[in-house]
Amino acid sequence: MCMSAEASFGAGLFLSITGAASVKRAENSSQILFASVPLIFAVQQIVEGFVWLSFTNPAYMLWREYAVFGFLFFAQVIWPSWLPASILIMEKEKKPVRILQVLSVLGLIVSAYAAYCLFAYQTHARAENYHIRYYIDLPPSVIRDKGLLYMTVTLAPLFISTTKRMWMFALSILLSYIFTKLFFNDYIISVWCFFAAVSSGMVYYILQDKQKLKIVYSAE
Repeated sequence: MCMSAEASFGAGLFLSITGAASVKRAENSSQILFASVPLIFAVQQIVEGFVWLSFTNPAYMLWREYAVFGFLFFAQVIWPSWLPASILIMEKEKKPVRILQVLSVLGLIVSAYAAYCLFAYQTHARAENYHIRYYIDLPPSVIRDKGLLYMTVTLAPLFISTTKRMWMFALSILLSYIFTKLFFNDYIISVWCFFAAVSSGMVYYILQDKQKLKIVYSAE
């Protein structure tokens, strides 16, 4: 598998179109956060495209530090709070709401700590073997615990949600994580984010299905 600036910019373009269509399809304000997921991934992939350019084009070298920080901000800070919150406010069933509320609060804590780490510790990246390897100079034990919490707050809400087809989105992200962990562990932040970004195109179909259900209920 070969990642490149072209792959990142191509994914960004695809997700920009998908994200705009998803936001347009959202039937009410409670779905806007979730509908915006592809758009956020689009920006994240475009930013990584500039990280790639900083390694391949000397004209962009001075922008590397900012591009690396920007990509990690999306990957580490935005998603732990955005995903659980977007699932929570869209949830219609009372039973999962309490769990989603707990996960949303935990997500905010994870995001806040991740933001602290980005500012308090050095971050950098290297291009090797056609992939980008991101570094945050944290102790190994902190990386492990932080990673476990990150996985919990980003994946659990998707599986808990009662929205139809959401489990398919959750499963695609989980399987892509397992695949990346097994075969691209040194580049997991970059490669997994790429797979998750592409998977977020499913958001459009999830919202499409919700709109169909609304039409059926209205007819009844």
